Amino acid sequence: IIIATNERDPAFSDVYRVYIKTGERTLALRNTHGFEDFLISQRMEVLLARSTDEASGDFIIHSQDENGTWFQVMRVAYEDTRGFRMLGSASNEPLAYLLDSTGRDVLTLVSLNLETGDRQVVAIDERSDIVEVVSDPVSNIPIAYATNYAGKSWTAVPGRLAKGEILEKLSAKVEGRLDFHAWSPDGNGFTAYVSGQQPAYYVQADVTTNSVERLLEVYPSLTEYEFSVPTPAVITTRDNQEMVLWYTLPHGSDPEGDGIPNAPAPTVMLPHGGPWDQSREGFDPWTQWLANRGYAVIMPNFRGSTGYGKA
Repeated sequence: IIIATNERDPAFSDVYRVYIKTGERTLALRNTHGFEDFLISQRMEVLLARSTDEASGDFIIHSQDENGTWFQVMRVAYEDTRGFRMLGSASNEPLAYLLDSTGRDVLTLVSLNLETGDRQVVAIDERSDIVEVVSDPVSNIPIAYATNYAGKSWTAVPGRLAKGEILEKLSAKVEGRLDFHAWSPDGNGFTAYVSGQQPAYYVQADVTTNSVERLLEVYPSLTEYEFSVPTPAVITTRDNQEMVLWYTLPHGSDPEGDGIPNAPAPTVMLPHGGPWDQSREGFDPWTQWLANRGYAVIMPNFRGSTGYGKA
């Protein structure tokens, strides 16, 4: 495994390879450069490193040449730093994958050529940020990505459809939010987390047969109960922007299931914290508790909420 520890310098961490059977450590990077974060290759090497420009707050992304000299490969403006992430690198190509909003309103899946510094868009959704990316466990190349506009949905990356398609199909079938969890060692199966109207549970999918098995209940004591359905809505703000919110009606108040209660209901507004956060679909105990007691609940993504772009 790779660890970072600030034993030598309290301000910045050095990087070590650790042999987990014995605990033996070997130095991978003596960090005298002020690096704050790292991208590790599948060969257990430090591929990219990130520092911050103290004057501007910009991120500076560094790579190494063949002589081990670090150089700036890209710069991320301060307004793009909040969502920026170094995701991983391809096994057999000089490519790293990033979530980046440089030059765009939304977080976009981008490939970075480590030799030339060229960046190419791999996937984008103009309405909302890409919030999660799943990569093939062997090639480490992205195969599917998730967006969360009025509900989380998965899309297979064009040209990488075989394994990405089962995530896309599974996302369309489950009631609620689907979060990828982990691959099996052979890459032929994965586990995922489902959270929506019903209490959360895990599923196990077999890529070779496209079969899905319910694996584990997160709240086994709640499986005997019925819950209200969280529903998305898009409203227009005073300055003609779209605002996504989630509302949950009192339990039993909408027998037709059309999202409209049969009678007006007392309503509780539950704004999320942060404010750099987002109200999203998924099983929420507070919401269901209120709905069970006869309240409608509105969870708005007010101005300043993350996930819908910088604008």
